[in-house]
Amino acid sequence: MKKTLSIFMMLILMIGALAACGPKEEENTGSKDNGEKTEDASKPEKLVVWEDKDKSGWLEKVAADFEKEHGVKIEFKEVEMATKMKEQLRLDGPAGTGPDIITLPHDQIGELAVQGHITELKVSDDVKGAFSESSINAQSFDGKLYGLPKSAETPVFIYNKALMTEVPATMEDLYEFAKANTKDGKYGFLALWDNFYFAHAPIGGNGGYVFGEKDGALDPQDLGLNNEGAVEGTEYIQKWYAEKLFPNGIIGENGGSAMDGLFNEGKVASVMNGPWHSAE
Repeated sequence: MKKTLSIFMMLILMIGALAACGPKEEENTGSKDNGEKTEDASKPEKLVVWEDKDKSGWLEKVAADFEKEHGVKIEFKEVEMATKMKEQLRLDGPAGTGPDIITLPHDQIGELAVQGHITELKVSDDVKGAFSESSINAQSFDGKLYGLPKSAETPVFIYNKALMTEVPATMEDLYEFAKANTKDGKYGFLALWDNFYFAHAPIGGNGGYVFGEKDGALDPQDLGLNNEGAVEGTEYIQKWYAEKLFPNGIIGENGGSAMDGLFNEGKVASVMNGPWHSAE
């Protein structure tokens, strides 16, 4: 519980993310008639938190303890993050009915920061030091921090033990396994490599990159998508399609569903997928 509460307390630092969109409160001198200081005038009566649909379980567990300790009521609302969260923020934020704290994928931070829907988050180096450098960088835009990471996800290798008794040690071993086990509507390995999110694994693994870094920030003048490693990674991807080791159906918007269906039916020995697939 202590660990979970500490995570929420770090998230609480995002209070005021939509303050510029809402009405200003009346000024408070912060003192009583007898000269004693009152509580911090900036302390809110409640915090409104938007969390992804079916993901607020952790919040329910810690909200009561937080309210008891800090005297701030926590009001949370579930909003489907993939399709509704950003658009609802654009509507409710300027109207003054948006959240104080919101869960967002990091690739939306730049867009929402430019549009003025979220504001800079100022925390100590000790707080930032509790997270990996890459996760903090992912929450930053134009040199400013806009959030703290709640979770990190990355593609993983998932395999069916009944169809793959030994995990290939290298990508070339995986390729050879797939060649030997792709037949009669069954496949040795599948991945959504028409999607750069997944394709970055073989490209980056060979030394390719999108932007280089300069002075602690991304350098748009340094492109790494045409270096030797990127070419090698792309050629590796290409041969899977050219040799028909992937079926035609696992491309485009429905590719993920098609791949999941084949794996769940026991027709694929292994896949590259995300941790979200583990629930299936």
